[in-house]
Amino acid sequence: MLDVSALSRAEPTPFRAVRDLLKPGEELQPLDFKPGEGWAYSNVGYIVLAMIIEKASGRGYCDFISQEMFGPPGMMSTACEDPDVIVKERASGYTRDNETLTNASYVDLSVLNGAGSFYSTVDDLLAWNNALNSDRFLESDAREKLLTPVKNEYAYGWWVQAKSNHKVEWHGGNVSGFVSQITRYPDDQLFIAILSNTWSNPNRSQVRAMATELAAIVLGETCDLPRKHHEIKS
Repeated sequence: MLDVSALSRAEPTPFRAVRDLLKPGEELQPLDFKPGEGWAYSNVGYIVLAMIIEKASGRGYCDFISQEMFGPPGMMSTACEDPDVIVKERASGYTRDNETLTNASYVDLSVLNGAGSFYSTVDDLLAWNNALNSDRFLESDAREKLLTPVKNEYAYGWWVQAKSNHKVEWHGGNVSGFVSQITRYPDDQLFIAILSNTWSNPNRSQVRAMATELAAIVLGETCDLPRKHHEIKS
C-alpha cells in the first residue's frame, strides 16, 4: 500500500500513470495475494479511481466532483484543497503526542485526489447524505450496489455492518492533522459526522468511539457518557 503521509509540494513530478504509483515497491515486495483471492484497504485504489474519472470524463477530478457532486446539493463550503487559496475559518491541523500538541506536518493534499483531497463541514456532509438517499446522484439499484458488501464487510467505499441489530454504513479518514468519520444508520434515518483537527492513533479510535456513543444516545441504547466534572473550590 502506498504511504502518502510524507508527500509534499516538493514532489517533482505528479503521477501520470498507474505504474508510477507503485514504483519502486512492486520490485521489492511480492503480492499479498492474487487478485480476487483476498482484500485489503488501499489508498492507491482511490487515487486510481480518481484517475479513471479524469480519463472517462475528460475533466480534472476536482472539477468533476465539484460540479457533479458538491454543486447540486448546495455544498458551498466543500471543495478540493488548494494550498494557494486562503479559506476563511479553515481549521488548522494538529498532532498529539501524549499531552503535547504540535502543528501537523505539511502535506499537499492535492496529490491525494480520490484518497482524501477535499475539505467540508458537518452541514455540507448532511446535505450530501440527504442527496445520497435520493436519486440525485444514483438511482436506487446503483445505490443498492454501492452499499452491498463485496468482501470483508466492505462495499464500494463503505463499511457495511450490523451493530446492536441496526444496519450501519460508515467510513473514516485521516490525513496529517485531521481525523474524520461519517456514519449512517439507514433504517433509523440517522446520520453522524465527526470532524477532528487533532491527529494521533488514539484520536482515530476516539473519533470512531464518539460516533458509536452518539448513535447509542439517539437510539436509546446503553452508552458511556462523558465523565462529569465537579467544581472544586479552594
